Amino acid sequence: MILSEYSKAIYKSNIPQEYQHLKFIGQGATSMILDYDATHVIMLTRDKMKKDWLCNELEIADWIKTYDQDIDVSVAYHKRHKVQEMPVYVLKVDKLFPLDSKNKTLARKALSYYDKVVAKFTKRGVTDYSKVSSFLEDMEDKYGIHGKMKQLFDFYCNYNPEQYTHDLALRNMMQTIKGDLVLSDPVADRELIYYLSYR
Repeated sequence: MILSEYSKAIYKSNIPQEYQHLKFIGQGATSMILDYDATHVIMLTRDKMKKDWLCNELEIADWIKTYDQDIDVSVAYHKRHKVQEMPVYVLKVDKLFPLDSKNKTLARKALSYYDKVVAKFTKRGVTDYSKVSSFLEDMEDKYGIHGKMKQLFDFYCNYNPEQYTHDLALRNMMQTIKGDLVLSDPVADRELIYYLSYR
């Protein structure tokens, strides 16, 4: 999600006291990143789909703590009441890096290719990701990321489509220090995005 299109889910005033000394790295629509050490960052997010993707599917993050308005109203505070009711998750995430030129080129080509595959199985705005995943099993791995894409589509199959928004774009892909491409932020909590974009 592009930050300018939405209200922020996390304010700097939401940072728990024990992390206020950490350097601010950046922010997206649903999350904020703080520098933790040479190999990790701290992520504050209200996006439970992102938490599940990073912690349970990619296994590159540890879920440290959850704050809600009953535990700490200053951490949970949001000017939109429905957003304030959503907890703030604190994650310790493996440090990732912007795509280098080689991975950027590969990612652009791959995204165009997989967008066409997804379109084959989308009717009336609803995609059958189980069919997408099955289709990929018989397709040539042209860009070397078949496994990563199939993992994402299989992940979607665990949820009701009303729970998530597919948000796979170049801005939501990063790489490890070794240069391995990571789908770092391909999914968002649909309810959270709705309340952030509500006018």
